Formats: sequence, structure tokens, C-alpha cells
Amino acid sequence: MGKKGLGLGKEEGLGWEARYIKQFPCDDLRILDQLWVQFSGGRFGFSVQRNIYVEVGGNLDERYDQKAFDKFSERVKWSEGGKGLGYNKLTFGLMGAQGHLPAFWLNWLWVFWSYDEVELMLSLAQRTANCNI
Repeated sequence: MGKKGLGLGKEEGLGWEARYIKQFPCDDLRILDQLWVQFSGGRFGFSVQRNIYVEVGGNLDERYDQKAFDKFSERVKWSEGGKGLGYNKLTFGLMGAQGHLPAFWLNWLWVFWSYDEVELMLSLAQRTANCNI
């Protein structure tokens, strides 16, 4: 059995799932978000992404809302014309669209969104709201 990461019951080296994010310590999430927001001049961070998701019509309940996520994805420039952008077309700097980062679940060739990716992002948005971030 491998070493448990972050005290969440998640084995180190395994991918993230929504169930782990729902248990992520609020203080740690707050620190991570504050660092993103501070060092990007308010352009990036989990709270920034949550606000954009809500602005485009997303709810922070448990419902899967593909339309809202598609609008969010277009707005933060993770997709264009309904298709996820390839890794080489994503922006990893301050010139990226507001909310573009963090995006830790990126893979090398993004053709479409899977339910897991939407659920992960929604779980982060919910957790920031629950933690009053």
C-alpha cells in the first residue's frame, strides 16, 4: 500500500477525483487560492474560476451542467468553438484569459471534456464556496 497524500485517503501519485477535493482542508485551499490570486493580480485562482462559472449561469449545487461548463471553458480559453484546445494552444502566463489558471487536469491533447473534468472543476467551485473563499 502506498503512502497517503494530504491526509485525504488518496494514495500519493494517484490522480485527483471530486471526492478528494470535497475533503480538501479549507485552510490549505484558501492559501493556494490566495497565492494564485495575489501573484496573478487577481486574474487566476480557484475563487476567480468559481465566480466566472457562476457568471455564465453555473450553479454550485451537485447538478452536472454541461452548458454552463462549456460557456466557462470558452470564457477562460480552454476551448474554442466547442472543442477543447490542444496543449500547445493553451496559455501558461499572465497573458492568459482571466480564470485560465490553475488547470491541473490538462492532458496533452484535449479534444472534448469528460464528465470527470467537469465534476472536478465543479467540486473545486463548490469547495471554495463551502470554505468561504
